[in-house]
Amino acid sequence: MSENFGKLSLVGIILGIVSFIFTSSILLAVSVIVLFDIGAFLYLKRKENEKESELTSEKKPKDKKEEVVDELVDKLFEINLKLRLTPNVSEEIVERTEKVIDMVKDLLPVVNSKEHVSELTVTVNRIPLKYLPSILNPYIQISDSERSNLEAKILDNLKALQTELEKIRTAIDQGHKDDYQRMSTLIDNLFNENNNGDF
Repeated sequence: MSENFGKLSLVGIILGIVSFIFTSSILLAVSVIVLFDIGAFLYLKRKENEKESELTSEKKPKDKKEEVVDELVDKLFEINLKLRLTPNVSEEIVERTEKVIDMVKDLLPVVNSKEHVSELTVTVNRIPLKYLPSILNPYIQISDSERSNLEAKILDNLKALQTELEKIRTAIDQGHKDDYQRMSTLIDNLFNENNNGDF
C-alpha cells in the first residue's frame, strides 16, 4: 500500500501547488493536500482490507448484485472526495451531501437484494451515477465567486433528495412495496431533467 499511497500523495501535493498558484493561500493548499492524503489512505486501506479478506477467507465469490453495490459505493466515495477537494465549498453543502451519501450506502444492499428488486432499485442505483452529479456538478464546476449564488438551490435539491430517501427507508421497513413505483417516478421526475455529466 505504501507505494500506491506515495503515488497518490504526490497527486495531492500537485493539487495543493495548483491551489496555491490560483489562490495564493498556503492554508488552502495544505488543506487540499491533507484532505487528499486522508481520502487516499482510507481508500487504499479499504482496498487492502478487502484483498486480505479475500485471501484469508473461503467465502464464495461475490454475485453480480454485490459487485454492482460495491461499484456504486465506490462512486459515492469519489463524489464525496471530489466535493471535499473543491476549494471554498459550503460546509453545509458538504455535510448535507455526506448525509445523503450515508443514506444511499445503507439503501443500496437492500434495494439490490432479491426481495426488493423493483423500479426503486434502478432509481436508487442512479443516485451516485446520475442524480448526485446532476445536483453537485453545476456547483463544483463554476468559479468560487459564483458558488454562493447557487448554494440555496443546491441545498434545496439535497434536502429534497434526503426527504425522498427517508420515505424510501420507511416504506421498506414497513413493507409498503406498493409505494415503490410511485417513489421511483417522483425521484426520477425531480432529478432527471438536469444531468450535467458524471464525476
